[in-house]
Amino acid sequence: MCFLRRILLLEGLKLIADAHLEADERMAKYFGWISQHEIVELFNDDLKESIRKDAPHQLLMRTLQDIPQEKSDLNKMLYLEMKYFLADHNLNYTDKMSMAHGVEVRVPFLDLDLVNFSTTIPPQFKMKGNETKYILKKTMEKYLPKEVIYRKKTGFGAPVRKWITKDLSKMIEERLSEDSLGQWGIFDYKKVHKLIEKNKSGQIDASYTIWALLAIQSWLNQFCK
Repeated sequence: MCFLRRILLLEGLKLIADAHLEADERMAKYFGWISQHEIVELFNDDLKESIRKDAPHQLLMRTLQDIPQEKSDLNKMLYLEMKYFLADHNLNYTDKMSMAHGVEVRVPFLDLDLVNFSTTIPPQFKMKGNETKYILKKTMEKYLPKEVIYRKKTGFGAPVRKWITKDLSKMIEERLSEDSLGQWGIFDYKKVHKLIEKNKSGQIDASYTIWALLAIQSWLNQFCK
């Protein structure tokens, strides 16, 4: 099975596994790379309880409680995307990478008035059937060719999964070794090692979790020694 098909299968299994949950909880869990239980298990015993009480899933659930009047699942999902994914991921990485290379980047549609207006648009105009960004695309038909507006979406992401399973294997072995993890007393080496092996064999997709572990270890080594 090719790598992409395996990832799609794992995503599909995640959706099926959470199908019995209420909509808000299912939505919050879908934003996670791995389950809350697996996240908690990565930590040493004396930290597990505090992590369990404040795991990412719990944070997302509390965020959804901030908008109790919102009935649209689409708007709830967009709210989580705007509050966390855009701010902590896409916009953050775009800003850092462009500055690192001396490039001035301007991300479109971030004018405050436009963002505020977008939150008032009824959900049926944001997505119609399977067509996303519906009202934007219909508006742009006056200005752009349809083959541009309706072309297949092309992602612009780093090949993190390839890096984790292949290119960065030696770095992972060194920075997430028993000695390296042990000096800070935060993570359980055996559980981290098991996660790495399961990801490498294709049983789970934990590449972004391993990436996060590398980032935490790098930060600790740089600023806490």
